[in-house]
Parts: sequence; C-alpha cells; structure tokens
Amino acid sequence: MARKGTAKVKTGCATCKIRKVKCDEAWPQCLRCKKTGRTCDGYRAPPAGSLSWDVLLRPQPSVTPACDVAELRSLAFFHQVVAPVLSGPFDASFWTHLVAQVTHHEPAARHAVLAISLFFEDFSASTCQTKDNPFAIRHYNQAIKRVVTSQAPDIDTVLVVCILFICIEFLRGDDKAAVNHTRHGVRVLSTARTNSKLAAVFCHMSIFPLFFGGTISDFPLLTNQAPKASVGFQSIIEAQHHLDVFAARAVRLVRMSERYQIGTDPGDVPSSSMVDEQRTLALAFVEWGQSFARFQATRSLETNKDPASLALKMRWVVSKIWVRNCLTKGEMIYDEVLADFRNIIDMAQCASETSTTGPKKFMFDMGFSPLLHFVVIKCRYLRLRVAALSLMKSLSCSRESLWNAITMHVVGTRLIEVEHEIELTPEMLDLPGGSPSFEDAELPPDEKRIRGYFLGEPEEFLGEDGARARRRCMNLLKLGSGGAIETHREWITVQT
Repeated sequence: MARKGTAKVKTGCATCKIRKVKCDEAWPQCLRCKKTGRTCDGYRAPPAGSLSWDVLLRPQPSVTPACDVAELRSLAFFHQVVAPVLSGPFDASFWTHLVAQVTHHEPAARHAVLAISLFFEDFSASTCQTKDNPFAIRHYNQAIKRVVTSQAPDIDTVLVVCILFICIEFLRGDDKAAVNHTRHGVRVLSTARTNSKLAAVFCHMSIFPLFFGGTISDFPLLTNQAPKASVGFQSIIEAQHHLDVFAARAVRLVRMSERYQIGTDPGDVPSSSMVDEQRTLALAFVEWGQSFARFQATRSLETNKDPASLALKMRWVVSKIWVRNCLTKGEMIYDEVLADFRNIIDMAQCASETSTTGPKKFMFDMGFSPLLHFVVIKCRYLRLRVAALSLMKSLSCSRESLWNAITMHVVGTRLIEVEHEIELTPEMLDLPGGSPSFEDAELPPDEKRIRGYFLGEPEEFLGEDGARARRRCMNLLKLGSGGAIETHREWITVQT
C-alpha cells in the first residue's frame, strides 16, 4: 500500500524550509525561529523573470474578495513579476511577503497594489514615465477612499498602505505627493505609542525626501530607531538597517551644513552641535565598517560580491565621504579621498560584471544611480568620474524611487564638460575608463568647480526637427569673481 504523502509547503522563511518545519510566516522574522534562538534567513522571492505569461494568465484559485478576471491577472502580475524587483538587489520580503498578506484582508492595500501593477506595466524605461492609466487611477482613488473611511485600522496596516501610496507616486514621478506621503508615515510612526515592525522601512524612507524638496523640520528623526551596540551583524538586512540609521542622520547633517558650506562670510562657522554630530557619525561609520568586515569574513568570497553587499558598501563609503567633508568650505577637499572614489568605482565594476540581468526599469529603493552620480559630481579625477557615468548605464534602473537615470546622466555629463572645459562624445563614454587622455587630465581649479545644482520643472518644447521634447532648466552654483556664489542657468534636454 502506498504511503500517504504530505503536501510540500512552498511558503515560509528560508530557515524553516531547510529544517522542513511549518513556518508561522511572521515578518520580518518568523516567530518560530525567534523563539528557538535561530537566525531567520527571511523570505526569498522568486527570481525576477522566472515566470512566464502562461503562468500569469493561468486561472488561479481565488483567495481575494470579489475580483474580476482583469484584477486577478493584475494581482498575479504584481506578486509574481513586480514585487520581486521593487527592492532591487536588497531583501524583497516586504513586497513579496508582508504586502501579499495585507492585500488579502485590507481593501485599501488591494486597490493600491492593483494601481502599482498597472502603472508598473505601463512604465517606459526609455522615457521614465508611465501612462495615466484610467484603471490604475480608479484603483488609486478607491484605495484613498478606503483609507479615509476605514474604522481605526492598526498602525502597521496604515503604514503598509502609506508605503504603497509612495510607490504609486514614485512610478508617476510626482515628487511632492511622494514626499507628502512619506511625511505622513514618518509622523504617524514618530507619534505612535507602540513599536512598529515597519520602523526600519520608514527609517530608510526618511532619507530620500531631503533630496526632493523635503525639509528637516518636516521629517522628525526617528530616535527610537537608534541601533543597539553590536559586535557584528547576522545578516545583510541587519547591516542595512544599522547603516540606514546613521545615513539618515548624515543626510540631515549635510543639509544643515549647506548654508555654511557655500556661504562667503568668514565669520560664519558651524555650531558645536554640528561638529559633535560630525564626530559621532564619523566614528559610527568606522565601527559599521569594522562590523561589516567581520560579517563578510564569515561568508564566501563569491557571496561577498553579490550586488546587495556591494551596493551597501558603496552607500557606506559615500556616507563617510559626505560626513567627512560637509563642514569644510569649498570643493578642493574632495581631492583628498581619491582612494575612496576608486573603491566605489571598483565595487560598481564588480557589480556590473557579476550581475546576471540587465538594468531594470523601476525599483522602489535607492540603487546604484545616486551613488555613482555622487562620484560624477564630487570626484574631479576625470577618468573616474567618466567611468562612473558609464557604469550608471549598465547598473542603474531607469528610475530608482524618484531618481531619474536619464536626467542624472545628462546632468552629470554637462557638469563634467563645464568643469573640465571639454565635450564628451558617446564614443568617449563607450571606451572602458574613457579616453586614454583622461588619465592625465588636470584637476579643475576651485573657481571652476560647481558647488551644487538644482533643476527646474520639466517642460515640453519643439526641437529643431519639429519634434516634441522635454527639457529642464539647470541652475549651477559657482564661485563668482568677487568670491560670492553665483547662479548660472542653462537648459538641458532630458527626453527626446
């Protein structure tokens, strides 16, 4: 007589799967692992692109309330195609696991997921834009209506829906709306009397608004997220959380120091509290680097070359440089960290060589784009900054949260041309490391270096060929002849 088998459980954390025990599927760590003192290795997403359209369109058993065929298809598309890629190289379990759970019992989350699925499918990598899909907009409006009329949902459900709304605005490219949703989530979390398992997510989310019009006063620092002293990390996720806490503080310090850094009053000096914070963060980044090195020593060499590890170390190096230099006037100080810039380029090159897939069109998190853009605008060694510009094409998503790869590439190219007084051709950028002459290029003097830039809103115009295109006004902050900071304006084409 044949032995009766048991159905294989395909869900659950990686640790419970290996042990072949039932997982309770709590997030971010399952309670079974936590209670037994084991390290929960999280929830692994299916490889991006591993599912065919035959699978997506195959009738599925309905586990969601009253969905028509089109909605079921969009839900399947989200869970099997969109969710695994939204975090880029980092852990995707928030999207593949927690969002999937909330979608089943929270109508607002279900409508928001449907909107994300539709906007994502219509998102164009070549233009960094999505269509105003009427069905997507209808589901977005329904999600907002459900939130407004819901009867006191728990804080984690509110925060999940808030993150889904932020994702929708990332896809739509609406900076102000995305920043407003993030502000709401951070404030809900900062005033909550209970701990939320989404606190780490919002600690990470609190960074991007300060690059897109958000002010420090609008985003209270999540002080309850200060990491405990640790002799080492048990996972990439833990290392990322620790780094996010210090990176959020670093960006705040940089923003506070901008008035002093580009000011011309010699009597204007940074406050003692800013100097203390700089010293504290510099030490914190040293300790993080030591802890991460110990963690990597327990892993194989190949594992340490995975994109998540490389991207995390690149974030760390960029944060170190920024904190080190933020209270010093002028741009010449960046010439002192050549080794760090080389390290960033080496890691990016390694990530490019080990990547098994090409660039994606959209990811919710910050990926490689802003990190490489930092090298382009702050490193004045021509070969390295051109290498960073080239690597952006092979590593960057078309849009990473609100960072637009097309715009950053155009801006970066123009900044290099202005500072070095050269014209970069596509042929130069296609050469490994750029033109051979780049190695011997002189560093631009301080008066030619751009202190910063800001962009106007995109607007349409007719090109010389009569075709419609999009351009933005680029405002360059430069040192004037009298020592004052002057604004130089020029137009850049960001889409043809």
